[in-house]
Amino acid sequence: MRPGTVRLSWPQLALMVGALLIIPTWLQGTVSLPNTFVAGEAASAAAVNANFTVLADAVNTNETGIQNNFGQIDTNVNTTDVAQQTAIDDLELAVADLQAASGGGGSDATYRWAVWSSYGQSHGVWYGNNNNSLFGGVFPSNWGDGGARASQMSSDLQVLGTLFNKKGYANANATIWADEWYSQSSTNSKHAGALFRIENTTGSPIDWTVSFFATAYGGWGERASVSLNGSNWDSGGSDFGPNVLHNLTLTVPANSTATAIFVAGSSSSNGTRSCFLAFSNDSLSLPAGLQFVDDLP
Repeated sequence: MRPGTVRLSWPQLALMVGALLIIPTWLQGTVSLPNTFVAGEAASAAAVNANFTVLADAVNTNETGIQNNFGQIDTNVNTTDVAQQTAIDDLELAVADLQAASGGGGSDATYRWAVWSSYGQSHGVWYGNNNNSLFGGVFPSNWGDGGARASQMSSDLQVLGTLFNKKGYANANATIWADEWYSQSSTNSKHAGALFRIENTTGSPIDWTVSFFATAYGGWGERASVSLNGSNWDSGGSDFGPNVLHNLTLTVPANSTATAIFVAGSSSSNGTRSCFLAFSNDSLSLPAGLQFVDDLP
């Protein structure tokens, strides 16, 4: 093995094999010696030296050819590496151009999501000793009995990231949570939430129209709600089952990244309750000028 030899990729190996196949074109052929010796006859030093000189010249010629060929192999390998990297760079630029041409909008939705309850029925206690820092800045007792809304959640991304710690990916639509669960009392609750960070790359506000399903039962203080940078939409005292589609237009401010939070409560009880949050009608295909970013801690 030559000093400095490295493991080769398949394209590099193919180049080396091709180069080795042409070695016979420059290897020294049959060597003809100028002097022939016969047994029993004296051989002169000059004749022997002449034969050795011919052999040495042949060996040196082959060595030079071998070194030249390895040099050509190295050149071919390096050329292939450069060509491959250039092709990768060109492809990345083409993808970036396509993304820019779409205005940053499209179907590459990245979001954070969470599902949570509020009250431990068997122990008669609020989750986490009613610690609001574990539930987006809202006390579990408010989620369960107090009609809590997304607009009441913290604006601190660290606090939001504590609750919304699961990452999701979607195309134009997404089902966040669809669950039928047994309710033990009006005190406990189950909620599903999705958080989007949306950047407006333009100098003008842009409207984003969202169609979504979100269950709720206002009679037990479990609302469906939406917030964009602290603004509020909520279901009030309504009872929304898993078949109710909501349509809402949110305005994303110019030259900024907004936080949009969607929260579903659970529907009224008939032994079981529905908890459903989903996005429909290609709502996650953003208008031109808007793009999803994932910068939540």
